[in-house]
Amino acid sequence: MTSAKIALNILLSLSSSDFLSQLGGIYEKSPWVIENFYDENLSPDHVDASTIQATKERITNIRILFDEIKKYVKQAEREKQLELLKSHPDL
Repeated sequence: MTSAKIALNILLSLSSSDFLSQLGGIYEKSPWVIENFYDENLSPDHVDASTIQATKERITNIRILFDEIKKYVKQAEREKQLELLKSHPDL
């Protein structure tokens, strides 16, 4: 994750690669978490404009964003969850 601060509304408007660049460090060895969130909520290639707008309206602060991203870990297949945990032995 970069050290520069970015406004939430700008963050939610970034391209997939820029979004991953900004938030990929959260799950640094498991980019699928951020990618899945983006694809299902913000990607113009995967969802319609109303879904993107609803996501931007729903996510009003960084805590809500992180809580929504965390759902992708909880909803993942068990193997994916274990892979994530094993890539972070300190967890």
